[in-house]
Amino acid sequence: MIYAFDTIEIDVEKHELRRDGALVPVEPQVLSLLVLLVRERERVVSKDELIEVVWEGRFVSDSAVSSRIKSARQAIGDDGQAQRFIKTVHGTGFRFIAPVTVSEAEMAALTDAPTAGKVVAGPIPSREKRKPHMLWLGAVIAAVAAAVALFLVFQPMSRNVQANQVRVAVLPVHIASDVAENGWAELGLMSLVSHKLEQEAAVSSVSPRAMIEGTGEQVVAATDALEIPEDLIRKLRQTEGASHFVVSRLTSIGARLHLDVAVRGADGRESRGSFDGEQILELADLMVRHIVSSLPGRQNAAIRLRTSPEDPFVAEAYARGLAYALQGRAEEARNLFAVAVEQDPEDIWLRYEYALATRQIGDLEGAEAQLTTLQAEAEAKDNPEVLASILNAVAIVNMLRNDDAAALASLEKALPISAGLTDHTRSAAILINLGILERRRRQYDQAEIYLTRAFAEFDAAGITAPPGALLNTMALLRIEQLRPAEAVQYLERALQRFHLDGNDRFAAAVKNNLGDIREMAGDYAGAFVLYNEGLTLRRAVNDPFGIASSLQSLVSLSVDTGRLEQAESLARELLKNGEARDDKFRQGQAHSYLGRVASLRGDADFARQHHRRAFDLFEAAKREGNMQSERIRLARLEHTDGAAASAVAAVQTVLAWARSEGVPADIMEAEAALAEFALKEGRSGEARRHAEASVAAARELPEANKLGRALVSLAGATLAAGDLAAAKAALDEAAKLVPQEAGLYRMKSKLAQAEGQTVEAVSHLRKARELAGELWTKGDEESFAALENP
Repeated sequence: MIYAFDTIEIDVEKHELRRDGALVPVEPQVLSLLVLLVRERERVVSKDELIEVVWEGRFVSDSAVSSRIKSARQAIGDDGQAQRFIKTVHGTGFRFIAPVTVSEAEMAALTDAPTAGKVVAGPIPSREKRKPHMLWLGAVIAAVAAAVALFLVFQPMSRNVQANQVRVAVLPVHIASDVAENGWAELGLMSLVSHKLEQEAAVSSVSPRAMIEGTGEQVVAATDALEIPEDLIRKLRQTEGASHFVVSRLTSIGARLHLDVAVRGADGRESRGSFDGEQILELADLMVRHIVSSLPGRQNAAIRLRTSPEDPFVAEAYARGLAYALQGRAEEARNLFAVAVEQDPEDIWLRYEYALATRQIGDLEGAEAQLTTLQAEAEAKDNPEVLASILNAVAIVNMLRNDDAAALASLEKALPISAGLTDHTRSAAILINLGILERRRRQYDQAEIYLTRAFAEFDAAGITAPPGALLNTMALLRIEQLRPAEAVQYLERALQRFHLDGNDRFAAAVKNNLGDIREMAGDYAGAFVLYNEGLTLRRAVNDPFGIASSLQSLVSLSVDTGRLEQAESLARELLKNGEARDDKFRQGQAHSYLGRVASLRGDADFARQHHRRAFDLFEAAKREGNMQSERIRLARLEHTDGAAASAVAAVQTVLAWARSEGVPADIMEAEAALAEFALKEGRSGEARRHAEASVAAARELPEANKLGRALVSLAGATLAAGDLAAAKAALDEAAKLVPQEAGLYRMKSKLAQAEGQTVEAVSHLRKARELAGELWTKGDEESFAALENP
């Protein structure tokens, strides 16, 4: 959904804010606050409600709320004095006061996939009209995991993958009730240990963020046994290439902290340790030493850990910052990293984390300045591990700015450095980003080279199940290359990965995309199954946006296959969905489908009302392409009413627009309508020319069913012109594309009648009746009876 006001657009699905068309970096929590205020603009939102929704009920101070309100105002060009958009209602709360228009997001979210080991797919929108080169995404696979989504792969730490494939998965620390005040250590200590393993002990570890996503809702038993579920072990081995697993519990003995640690190896053996200490940092060092000593070949290795930051206060600030960063609390993380950096300004990793947090809160200029300084320092000190991470981070800043040339330069510099470190997961991350960039630049061959190498790097890292983002990105590339069979293969693998990750929301989207491909190929039964499976999953996870997408797919296919009663029911549900969310685009779609159902039932007045309402809603949603389609549908009704001249003029206007915009789908639709008009008026030659133009436009689309329907229409025009051979050729080609369409067999029956083959004509018409569903009318039955019993 897109909320638009003044020169601002907030894209809910993409988690983006744009001002004057330019992307405005904004912290996720601030964006959530903005969405809440805009969505509830008809009333005052209390501070308590803000805290409940934005902070999920956690205790926060009034100053924290005021800080977020200030940040929200700054993001949209407002301030506390002007209050043009966000008004403070003293003693009550806040209200959004500017006029707002609402539409469905056309493109998918810019997805932040923060680690190389775990890449998360973005939201997947519904099928919409697209400009050239985007039509696969628009009409075939509902944007297949986001047509223009960027799976930017971030790396908060280095990865030193060893040749023996040792890779440690440190699970979140269980915090006992007697040390609840150290709750931050659940993620903070986990992150600190993972960082120390990587940076100080040269041991590869699964990234902390990947661990959070990998464990999901699974809870490691917090008993003396310190058990790890076997299914979690299998999952982390497959998805993250983990060979060793660390579970721990923090409690206390007297006034001292106590940490129990268990390290489980690939062979199932365990190494346990118990440690006491005064400080979390002290326990982190002891934990790291125990982990390293449990690894093959490292039992007697000397480990030189730096107790950095040396100041326990700074160490805790750093660890707490890591925990907040993992929770998406970027501003709080940045504040803690700032404390750490102030006390230890020479620590390059502290400053690196500070720069990443700066980027995360949306300050791209600040992040770039900090990273540029760090890059120069890393180059001067010849520190390749730091430099590779910094270059990737710099590239991502530029990708967020759409400065592809600068991003490409940084990534091309980072890749050989990472390769020299034998750092497979980092190299894979860099390669995915390079593939994304080259695909955006339409350099498909080079994009394929990079993505193929990314698969190889994951294999080398022992990750047998590539991340969903890589699979989706490769599917997008195959779509751009018009290679649907391979796109399906990658989507099916992405579906498996999302199931493995327990991500039903994205799994549902992929099912819907696969359903679109089935529909495109004319496998309507298979498409219905996949659409319904996706809808079931989306209902289960309470995803109203996804539910709307699935409903749209189902109602469209129901109309096309003559299931009018089902189509009407689905369209009304889609309408309620759109009204509940004030989504004018989805409401417009629902009215359009209701209009088509009414038209097919012969109720022209009801159809006209729905199509006019759809047009108004699409206009309010600023959906020009959908408005043009409604113009064509209204023109068809107008032509039926006898206003031929104005109907033709209206469609010609649409055709001129479609040609100027270069939209083959709309060109096809407009030419088909003009062919239909000419045929009704007895101008078969003109009808044939328009039908041929419609077929030519359809050939630019990947949808086989649309081309098949255009060919059936061409057969009708050539048959009317007396060219039976051309009609047969068109139908022969259409039969390969839409073998289950009633229209194909209706036209085959007409051709057979023209050729004097009555028996064959009856057979074709019988097949048409079988496939037509509610599209088979009383008149059709009378024609069939007359043909069957002359």
